[in-house]
Amino acid sequence: MSRKLFYGLVVFTLIVILVAYAFWYRVVREQEWQETMANGFEARVNNEISQIYWSWQQQGRPDVIDYVIGESKMTFPIVLTDKGLPLVEVSQEACLAFVSMFLDDQKLKENVKVSTTYLEHSNNKNAIGICHYSILNKVFAYHVETGEFKYER
Repeated sequence: MSRKLFYGLVVFTLIVILVAYAFWYRVVREQEWQETMANGFEARVNNEISQIYWSWQQQGRPDVIDYVIGESKMTFPIVLTDKGLPLVEVSQEACLAFVSMFLDDQKLKENVKVSTTYLEHSNNKNAIGICHYSILNKVFAYHVETGEFKYER
């Protein structure tokens, strides 16, 4: 009887260890995946902002350009500052419209939380403020004046 009990405890212990390892592996991998997704999204947005700038230069620096974002085949009219950066009004609606251009997945678009920081009123068309985004619990910020999109770790 004690031998059966010993084998039963060994099997139970092994199952508990395997389940604990699987749970730990799943949680760690999920966090790594989300971190990789956030870094990739930051790089994609910054690349698109750079492409918008060079498209603006190539077209002779107009106030508005029609730009195709990524592989979406959708054309977006983009109003630009005199620095060639996307002009985003510092409001929740404008900030959401800006980041939505770069989100391909409808579920991500539905889960974006937006807040803004208005830094200063400017009489020219260069806004000064920050759009803050929370996407799948990862926080990003778009600095309207500098055109910098950052993943805030």
